[in-house]
Amino acid sequence: MIELDVVTFDLFDLRPLSEYEVYMRSFGSSGTRQAGSQTGEDTVEEGTQTEEVEGREKWVQWPPEDLKGFGGPDGEEREETGVDGDMGSAVRLASFLKRASQVVSVLLEENAAQNDVSQTHSNQSPIPFCSTRMKIEPPKELRGCILTSVEYSHAHPHLIMTIHSPAAGRDEGEGPVPKGGGAICVWSTREPSQPQFYLVSQSPSVCGSFGPIRTPLVFCGTEDGCVLLWDLRETVTMHTRPPGVTTPTSHTHIPRPPTFSTAALSQKYSHQSPIVSLSPITTSTPHNSPSSHLLTDDESATIGLSFQLASLDRSGLLIIWVAVETKPHPQGSESDLGLIPNGRVKLVWSAALDTTRSSPDSIPVQSLCVRFHSIDTNHIFFGTDEGTVVHCTRYSRRPIPRLYRSHAHAHCPCDVTSLSFSPWQPDYFLASYSNGNISLYNIKKANPLVVWTESTNGIAVSKVEWAWHIPGVFLALDGHSTLYLWNLTENDRGPTHSYSPAEDTPAILSFSLSPSSTSPSIALCRSNSTIEIHQLSSLTGAPADSETPEKLLLPNFTNYLHSL
Repeated sequence: MIELDVVTFDLFDLRPLSEYEVYMRSFGSSGTRQAGSQTGEDTVEEGTQTEEVEGREKWVQWPPEDLKGFGGPDGEEREETGVDGDMGSAVRLASFLKRASQVVSVLLEENAAQNDVSQTHSNQSPIPFCSTRMKIEPPKELRGCILTSVEYSHAHPHLIMTIHSPAAGRDEGEGPVPKGGGAICVWSTREPSQPQFYLVSQSPSVCGSFGPIRTPLVFCGTEDGCVLLWDLRETVTMHTRPPGVTTPTSHTHIPRPPTFSTAALSQKYSHQSPIVSLSPITTSTPHNSPSSHLLTDDESATIGLSFQLASLDRSGLLIIWVAVETKPHPQGSESDLGLIPNGRVKLVWSAALDTTRSSPDSIPVQSLCVRFHSIDTNHIFFGTDEGTVVHCTRYSRRPIPRLYRSHAHAHCPCDVTSLSFSPWQPDYFLASYSNGNISLYNIKKANPLVVWTESTNGIAVSKVEWAWHIPGVFLALDGHSTLYLWNLTENDRGPTHSYSPAEDTPAILSFSLSPSSTSPSIALCRSNSTIEIHQLSSLTGAPADSETPEKLLLPNFTNYLHSL
C-alpha cells in the first residue's frame, strides 16, 4: 500500500505596500529623493530676560460706602485727587441731572394734570372713536404763526413735530422765527406744557419728517428748495439766543438753526423748486411696534447712523440723500459746505430721478407725493396730478404694472393727494384724490381692488393713513375738516365713523396717527394753531378685553384682502 505525504511551499511572497509606498508608486517620479533633518528635540528650555512688572495696590468696595467706592494707599489717593477727579465728578453730576430732570419734569406734568379738576370734563374727546383728548397750546412766541401740519416720530412714539409758518403782517424780529422764515416745534406727549425744541429756518417750512432710527434727527423741506437737518443731540452751548428775543429761561426755548442745509450745494446736486414731500427710506417689520424712550446721549443711539432720505420738489425732481455721521470741526469744515461748526450729521447726494419722465404716457405729469415700499425699498410710488400712481424702481428693470389708475376718474384727471402703505400687509396701499375718492390697490394689479366714491360727497380728501394698532383700520380727512374712520373687517362699504367740527370749533388742518400699538392716539392740528392729542378707543375695532387684538383681527383682514 502506497501513502502520499503533503508537502507545502511558497512560490511567491510579497508584503503589502504601505501608504507611503502607494503614494510614491502613484505620484512619485525618478527625481524624488528622501531627506532627513534634526529638529533639536532635546532642546526644551530657553532662557530670556524680562523687565520687572510694576504693580500698584488698589481697593474697591461694592456696594460703596462713599461717592467714590474705590481708592489706594493714602499717599497715592491724595496725589490722584486733583483737577481730573473734580472734572470727572462734574461730568457725572451733569449727566445725572440731565437724565433725572426729564423724569422729574414728567412727574410734575402728571401731578399738574391730576390736580386740575376743572379740566376733567373738557378732556372728554368729542370724536366718537376717541376716548380722551389733551390740548397743547402753542407757545406765545408762535401764536402769530400758522400751524400747517403735525407728524409723529416712528422711533420715539411720544414725540411729535409741528410745522409753523409766519402769518402775513408778522413783525420782523418778533419771536424766534426769522422774518420770512419758518419754525418747527418738537413736543413730548409726556411734557405737553412746552415744546422740547425750537427749530428755525430762514425759509418757510413746507413738510417735515423725523429720522427712522433712534438717533433724534429732524428733517424739513422749505419753499426755496432746501432740505434741512437738525441733530437734537446737540448741546445748548452750540446755540445762542438772538438779541431782543424774549423767551422763557428754559434752555429748550433757544432757537436752533439747522445742523446741515443743502442750500450751500451746487444746483446740480440740490433742488431749485419748493419741496413737496419727504420720505425716509427704511424697511419696517409689520407686526413690531417701536418702543418709546426718553432722549439720551448714549452711544447706543448712534449705532448704525446711516440711512437714506428721499425729497421730491414741485418740478418733479426726486433726490435721494444719505445721512451720515462725520467728525465735528469746532471751526467748521471747508469741504462739508452747509454743516455748522461742531455739527456731526450731514446729507450726501446719492442719486436723482426726473419723475416727469417716469409716466408711461407721453404727456409729462407732475408728482405730488412719494412713498417707498415698506419692505422692498427698490420700488417707488408717485402720486401725480393726472390721477395716476406711477410705479418705478431704483435698480432693476421696469416694474409691472407701471401705472395704477382708478376707473372712477379715468376721464377726469385729478390730483393724488396722499399715499399710505398698510403696516400689516405691505403689498396693499391706499390713494386719496382731490375729487373725494379713495382707492385700495395691490402692487401687483393695475386696477384698484376697491374704490370709495361717495364717502365724502365729492369733497377733496387731503390725507389718508393706515392705523398701526388694528389691522384693516384707516383714517381720512377731507377739505371740510371731516374726519372719517374705516374698519374693513366690519364694513367695507363706507366709513364706520365720522366727525365734523361744530361751527364754533376751529377747523382740522391735518392729522397724524401714532405708530404705537400699546397706546394708539391721533394728533390733530387746528386752524387756531392748537394741537390736540386724542386717545383712540375700542370703537376702532380693538376688543376691550384683548391684550393683543392684532392676533385676532389680522386673519380677518387678510381674508378680506384675498377675497377682493
